[in-house]
Amino acid sequence: MKEPWSNQQAFKKYLSARDDYSRGHYKLAIDKLVSLDLITKNDDVNHLLVACLYRQKSYQDAEQVLLSDVNSYTTQDKLIKLMVNVLLKNHEFIICREIVASFKASPLKTRLNQQIIYQEATFDDQTKLVKRLAKRFYHLSNFSLIQQRIVFRKSQKLPLKTFLKISKTLLVDPFLVPIMRLSILDALRKMDLEIKIKYRWINDQVYLINVGDLQAVTDTRSYHQVIKVVNDRYYHDPQQTLALKQNLRLGLSYLYPFNDREIKDPQLWVRIAVLRMQGKQPEFKNLKIKQIYYLQVKLDQLTKNLIK
Repeated sequence: MKEPWSNQQAFKKYLSARDDYSRGHYKLAIDKLVSLDLITKNDDVNHLLVACLYRQKSYQDAEQVLLSDVNSYTTQDKLIKLMVNVLLKNHEFIICREIVASFKASPLKTRLNQQIIYQEATFDDQTKLVKRLAKRFYHLSNFSLIQQRIVFRKSQKLPLKTFLKISKTLLVDPFLVPIMRLSILDALRKMDLEIKIKYRWINDQVYLINVGDLQAVTDTRSYHQVIKVVNDRYYHDPQQTLALKQNLRLGLSYLYPFNDREIKDPQLWVRIAVLRMQGKQPEFKNLKIKQIYYLQVKLDQLTKNLIK
């Protein structure tokens, strides 16, 4: 987040670094900007530091600094180009596609997509590295959950063609934990791909899903309704509200992309969740209450399985 230059000495140091950058003295500029970045969180410092590191071909360092303030790079075309250049130098093809997909249609968006495709084709020639990343991603379910997250993160350096091919296999893998299947599905959604894929849901059934029709979990009707019920009913108890929201959000994630189908009565869903958090069981007055209760029990069991 951008802060004003309340410290004039810091501002003068920034101007000096900017002058160094314009003269091609990137190392001098970096030294000044790194010390500035420690004392002030200013977008201008971040942007210039990333530009200097990029010019110095310190691509990994540039990415690390960029990701600490990534949202500020979507405000200007020149910053968007810098961001994409840095990410592509680090082979962050999937993240790049996700970011560019979020932009409105424009000539710049078209050029950026073409740039990504070209860089993917170039990277695809580095067969050994691609094969190593692809092999670990393909065998994702063989790793512990912590390792799965690391492997999945590294798999985002794969070209889309390879990433998508392996993802289609993993999305129906019965041995992969649902939370990781969700992470993969969400990556496809963020790239705004107009494809149909098969997806193994928590009932172990496989469904055909149109990725282009998917919303983020937080944009679904059931998510907004459930959170509204919690806010309206438990606003007087912030601690319970926080714990309840965390529990419900995780459950909604497990139910995705069918949470709107499963949660038809958000008030009853929340009421049963509260009873269960209190260690109580609802009276099974009708089949709907019983179905919700046991579905929530199943969702909790999925979480327990993660920490075994």
